[in-house]
Amino acid sequence: MGFTRFVAHWWGAGVVVALGVVGAVDITGRLTLMYRWLHEHVSPEGWSALGTWATAAIALGAAAFAWSQVREARRTREEQAQPNVVLYAEPNPSTKQFLEIVVKNFGTTPAYNVKTIVNPPIKATPNNFSKGKLVQVIIPEFPILAPGQEWRTGWDFTRARNRHNKKWAPLIGKSESELTDEEKFTIQAQMNYSGETYSYEQVIADMTLPSTHDIDVFYQDSQKREYTTTAVLDSELYKDTTWVDIKTVHNLVKVIEKQLEEQNKGLSAIHQRLVEFGTEHDGIWVYGSADDEEREFREALKIADRLESREAQDSFDYDLFGGRSGRTRRVLRMDEIVALPAKDAKPLDIFVPTVEDVPDLGASWRISYVRTHQHSQFGMVSDLYTVSGEFMRVPATATIRVIRTESPSTPTKPSEEL
Repeated sequence: MGFTRFVAHWWGAGVVVALGVVGAVDITGRLTLMYRWLHEHVSPEGWSALGTWATAAIALGAAAFAWSQVREARRTREEQAQPNVVLYAEPNPSTKQFLEIVVKNFGTTPAYNVKTIVNPPIKATPNNFSKGKLVQVIIPEFPILAPGQEWRTGWDFTRARNRHNKKWAPLIGKSESELTDEEKFTIQAQMNYSGETYSYEQVIADMTLPSTHDIDVFYQDSQKREYTTTAVLDSELYKDTTWVDIKTVHNLVKVIEKQLEEQNKGLSAIHQRLVEFGTEHDGIWVYGSADDEEREFREALKIADRLESREAQDSFDYDLFGGRSGRTRRVLRMDEIVALPAKDAKPLDIFVPTVEDVPDLGASWRISYVRTHQHSQFGMVSDLYTVSGEFMRVPATATIRVIRTESPSTPTKPSEEL
């Protein structure tokens, strides 16, 4: 300690001691005798010199004290202005069971060349890519960390960590001879899964998760002055703690995502139904849940359309390749025509129109569906539908000419043959 710092540190105590001595002398009555002796033996010039020296001593003490305060204020200001980098662990704000490692600069100036030394290395429970092995958590080096800037990475899921420790912690320190058959089976299964074969003791050591880690963080300020922050990283720091689950924007987004997913499923179903309805009657129709007749009508149109497409393809292949294609071409003949009431016509029959009672095979078309019902004006009528969904309405008892096609009379399900 230098003289200046000594004076600045003790001058106040010296003044108190001096005043105490003066008070003690005054109590004993010696102060009056001392004053008389000084008055008789000290000249006025001596008293002036003594006062000057006393003033100088007091000024020196005050100056030393002020200098000490200035140095202390400078040291405090430098400490406040230096970087302060800390490595620690904390739960994820949204998922409390998930631990994260954070490197943050709590100082007011940037930190440069930030490096960390961790002993033992930080490890996490196995994931989908580690083949059953523990995952090492790497802390990189940082060229610079601005004031308030932080870097964070996931460490581990506490529930998975507890399950892992429950499985492997009882094996720590055991030799091969001390292991039970069940414990050996566990170790052997681990070696088979990882694809590596080594001693039981090595497997136990590799699968052991340390709970605490000694941390040293090294960094510099803008003047290349070096600093070190030490800490202890403890994975069980938050064990047996409780917290209040506060809903954040993250939770709101998850709820909205779930609702959007459900809405998209509903919209997809509606879209599929609209695609189906778009092929009916040139528009969108709404049917009751018990409207079996309309469903039968739609199925009949599909079956008739398939049959028409197949016969057209067969005819094309026959014309192109002849009999070598293995396909046959349907040829309508006059002797196949039968006369019957319109109400007795069946889906897939071929309707043959007549001109002056003469059948016209060239204008024939396939009946896809027959609907017989009571009409308010014309009585009982039969609607004969084409493949395109158009229909011809005739009295139900009117005689029509058709060519029969072997098929179910009421096709309510698609035929695989068609």
